[in-house]
Amino acid sequence: MPRPAVPASPFVGRDAELAALLACWEAVKGGEGPRAVALLAESGLGKTRLVQELYAALVQREQGGVGYWPSGLRRERDDLKVNPGLDECDLNAQLPFLWWALRLTNPGERNRATAGVLMSHVTDHLVPHLEPFQREQRRRQRLVKLAKLGAGTAADAALDLVPVLGIVKKVAEVGAELKGIHDEWRRDATAGDALAGAAARRSSLASDVVTDLSRLFGAPGGRAVPAVIVVDDGQFSAADPGACALVEALLKAAADEGWPLLFVLTHWEREWADGSSPLARVFEASADEGVETVALRIEPIEDLSEQLRAALPGLLPHQERALLDRAGGNPLLLDEMLRAALSPRARGWFAGRDLAGPLTDGGLRELVTRSGRLVDLVFDRFAETAADVQVALGLAALQGDEFEDWLVEEALHALGREQERRTADAVAEAANPHALVARLSYTRAAFSQRVYREVARDSLVAFVDEAEALTAYLSGLKAIALGERPLPDAGQLPTFHAALAHAFEFDLDDPDSPRLAATGLSGMIGRARDVGDLETAAALAARMVRVLDRLDDGELDGDLWWLRAPVSALFGMGMDEEARPLLVRLVRLAGEAYEDDANDWSGPLYAQALLDVADFYSRGGEDRKSVESLAMALDVIADPALSPDDPEVLEAAIRAVLAYEANASRRGDLAKAEEALSRAHALMETLAEVDPGPWRSAQSAAVGVRLGRIALVNGRVHEAVKRLVADTGVLEELLAHGPDADIEVSLLQGYHLLGQALGLAGDSRGAGSALRSALRIARQRQAAAPGATEPTSEVADALEGLSKHLRDAGDAQSAWPHATEAMELRRRVHAAGATDATLRLGANLTLLSELAWSREEPNLAQALASEAIALLRSCERHEEEEPDLRVHWFLLLALLAAVPATAAVNGTDAARALLAEASDEYERVSDRVEVPDVADQIRALEEFLAGR
Repeated sequence: MPRPAVPASPFVGRDAELAALLACWEAVKGGEGPRAVALLAESGLGKTRLVQELYAALVQREQGGVGYWPSGLRRERDDLKVNPGLDECDLNAQLPFLWWALRLTNPGERNRATAGVLMSHVTDHLVPHLEPFQREQRRRQRLVKLAKLGAGTAADAALDLVPVLGIVKKVAEVGAELKGIHDEWRRDATAGDALAGAAARRSSLASDVVTDLSRLFGAPGGRAVPAVIVVDDGQFSAADPGACALVEALLKAAADEGWPLLFVLTHWEREWADGSSPLARVFEASADEGVETVALRIEPIEDLSEQLRAALPGLLPHQERALLDRAGGNPLLLDEMLRAALSPRARGWFAGRDLAGPLTDGGLRELVTRSGRLVDLVFDRFAETAADVQVALGLAALQGDEFEDWLVEEALHALGREQERRTADAVAEAANPHALVARLSYTRAAFSQRVYREVARDSLVAFVDEAEALTAYLSGLKAIALGERPLPDAGQLPTFHAALAHAFEFDLDDPDSPRLAATGLSGMIGRARDVGDLETAAALAARMVRVLDRLDDGELDGDLWWLRAPVSALFGMGMDEEARPLLVRLVRLAGEAYEDDANDWSGPLYAQALLDVADFYSRGGEDRKSVESLAMALDVIADPALSPDDPEVLEAAIRAVLAYEANASRRGDLAKAEEALSRAHALMETLAEVDPGPWRSAQSAAVGVRLGRIALVNGRVHEAVKRLVADTGVLEELLAHGPDADIEVSLLQGYHLLGQALGLAGDSRGAGSALRSALRIARQRQAAAPGATEPTSEVADALEGLSKHLRDAGDAQSAWPHATEAMELRRRVHAAGATDATLRLGANLTLLSELAWSREEPNLAQALASEAIALLRSCERHEEEEPDLRVHWFLLLALLAAVPATAAVNGTDAARALLAEASDEYERVSDRVEVPDVADQIRALEEFLAGR
């Protein structure tokens, strides 16, 4: 007999909470700034259901009938669904609001995809809606734009439209704006293609999400499309630093820029209160950033009678009271009670076996007794499913709350237990009509409630011993890792790496487990770094360190790249000391391999390891040791046993030559620096011949940017402009094809230098545009890794560059906030003990001192200059045998900046002492580089003091 369907439970008892959410929405939509709401409750009390009802209410309120979004999320009783399916959306309709939800996964499960949760949600549930979002923004702003242009708006005003359109324009293209409006109108009338939009989009993850939303929300004119962003199950955020970075950057940008954004977080209450949740801390800190926050505690529902009557309409009043008392206000428990009552074998509990009538006295006692424990109700219902469904779900439960069909198939194969139906079909039946699981993608599903997973795992013993099943699951993964069985699809590789890592990371019984876990973790690290998720990469690297500690040196033979991957990831987050043990081991083992047999594998590996060591020492300010490691690497590369045209040898040689150039530049030996860059360029041409690929253009352009810097420092301004314009153009074009952290860094440096060069060439507008582009890229990189010192320093560099440009243009007032923000960032990096932090902070304070003097604030100018001088003198005292030109140069500039303010505050004698010290520093610097402008400045200050 077929099971009667349990009616979808009505939404009851949460009207006040829904009203609070909708009130926040109206405030957001009305332009009152962003709002953040936390829904706090233990499992089963309806947090996700409340989110689903918010979605349905917004669709009804903002869209009305049929339109862009489907009417609701709860189809086929899907308790987990927080995003509508793409096939349910009409991407060509008008977009009334943007909806995007991110569901975090349980960190205690075997196949949690820590490095992939954010990216998959961005790709599947946000990217497809960005083009319609942008199209709707354009529609709302088009009349405003036409009015501006018709009134003869200046080119600068027209350029303000560029971020909204997402089009890279030059000043010369502004004249085509009217044609552009016509073109975009015509394009918006054509059908949207979500897949093409995803492919064309150049970036993803935290920084890119924030950058894109900032571009869209920040449109001038018109009314911005409001948005809802949801993070479900925030209690699992400790295992997903990428998601934490996103929320932190998102809320900060929303507050700074006044986005019409409603952010909703669902979270278990205990983890919220005990301080174990990073997202809870981010949420609470956002109030200080200017986001209005609301914490809603979801209590048990007082009256669930409507839910009860929808399923069992014929109950007598005392029967209703008995069942409602047993449910205790928990809608999940009542739902399971109703399922038990409507099961085929429970018909005898009803008078006349009529499900629409009342229960018998015996039936009521039976149902109340069975309802004593939620798990017992679920066990009974689970037992009614087909055997192949029970087996499939039991094996799926070994993976965790979320699972992959193909991994279940692998476990079945290892058990020698082939089922008549495909796993996908068994899972489909478990979803409908039994509502035990919910489909997340074509291959991925999740248990609708955690209790369902517990029951499925405990029920597996009816068919196979759990230890045997777990062994089969692990052996299936192992067979794929060893190449004994193929992956069903190349697209499953990220999932496989995650499953492999989590299955074997803590397995102490299998002697192969460390190597298997390392294989999975290294793949996950690579994927995280490829998409710019530095936090996740570093977190995975820290786990890999523990796994590699379980491997003897002999077990690493041939797999030394396992040591390099986590080193690079830890460096990316400034976690140098965490990387040190790996680096020591890598250099030792690579050196032993090279000494045993110098060849085209061991030589480049050892050279790259030595260059990693050189970077380590350089980052720590130990220049002498860095130079020694660099010299050793150059010796290895020059070994005649190595093939000069082997790609790996060439890669190592290029990196070594570039490291030498950086060292020569620090010493002020610009001739050797330029010679090294020319050598690197020649090596790249050879490499492009023996190992061609589009990435070679990026490498060549990156070297071109550094050559542009040398030309600029040497006073060849027009040569620098020509080279930097060409190379930034190449890098921008390459970056349009997909995210690449290395290209971003080179492009950032290129724009920064181009801004300086254009400023010296007299093109103030072009200089400002280039410097703002540098700042945009720097902020994007910082948003991807807010905790990393390097991206923070990049933002400070860009802010200082823009501030100097504004100062030189005579706008000290506008320059001041940029320099002040840079100082705050410099202090943060300095507190973290990062490389060059003292030097950079001193230079920043010098800039602020100059600005304060121009603002006629002599006391502040003198205090800032005094702090700068003290910091830079400490750098000078700690110099190694070979002086660092930068220390003397920055100290010289600080001393010169301090003279007028010191004269005003402390008197002429104190100012003359500083000027004398500046003259001594000038002698040190001018011996190595020509700085005629400084000599003029010293003479001018001497005349200034003489006249006081």
